[in-house]
Amino acid sequence: MEDMYRELHEIEGHGFGQISESFKELGCDLSSYDRLSSMTAVAALSLVAENRTRIVRLDSLLHFAAIHAKGRQQVTVPALDRWLNRLLSHSPLSRREDPAEDIAVGNVMTPSGNRRVFTGD
Repeated sequence: MEDMYRELHEIEGHGFGQISESFKELGCDLSSYDRLSSMTAVAALSLVAENRTRIVRLDSLLHFAAIHAKGRQQVTVPALDRWLNRLLSHSPLSRREDPAEDIAVGNVMTPSGNRRVFTGD
């Protein structure tokens, strides 16, 4: 329990550039990919309601792609799978994600006022 607490608080107050240093394999892998295609694919995954429980990994990967993606290779589904489900899945970042039983609520602003939209389970 102490190790988990220490691990979670080690990344507090650090920028994504500093955090990404502990993900050398991911940074190296991202370097061969095109920044725009990588960021677009990750941002699109962030908009899918089923991925709301993985938002910490997706947000982190979006920042890591902005920092490290400098190549020409277009992003692929296997690359996204590797980054999210192998390289980040057991990291301190993924342990910061909310459990799936949470309810997702959206706020829609209209001329007649704000409306709550329940999009989760």
